[in-house]
Amino acid sequence: MNSGDHEGSQSFMLGNGAPPDVHVIGPNSNTTFKQGATVFLHGSAWDLDDQLLPDSSIGWTSSLDGVLGTGRQVVVRHLKIRTHTLTQPGPDSGGLFTEKTISITVTARDYNRGDFDGDGAIGAGDLAVLLSEWGGPGLADINLDGVADAADLAIL
Repeated sequence: MNSGDHEGSQSFMLGNGAPPDVHVIGPNSNTTFKQGATVFLHGSAWDLDDQLLPDSSIGWTSSLDGVLGTGRQVVVRHLKIRTHTLTQPGPDSGGLFTEKTISITVTARDYNRGDFDGDGAIGAGDLAVLLSEWGGPGLADINLDGVADAADLAIL
């Protein structure tokens, strides 16, 4: 039904006439995150000529923090407090591109200032917790830089 064949000398070319289709899969625009929270950036880009664009073609930037990373999936943790405009460009091999932007807000976090054992005072027990987590992530990472270290000891 409704089909047909045609033979002729004309040819057609899809060419590079359309820019890629770019999608920010997550996070949703206008989402709020607490300072130090892990933000998972997930995007995709498709082009009629190139098909699924490679990870190397998908970059992420922040209006406040600059370049965040490259790839379909990028994890960031240390975004500045304020509202960010995140941009995901998707260039194709022919130089055409589309970019999508979303806004997210990072708010200040009330985080642990050293009473790790919850006894209401900062003391030897809290120091023991910090030292037991030294060099790794965890509760004793007071400044949320990803590792319990001398900077956290100075805050304690």
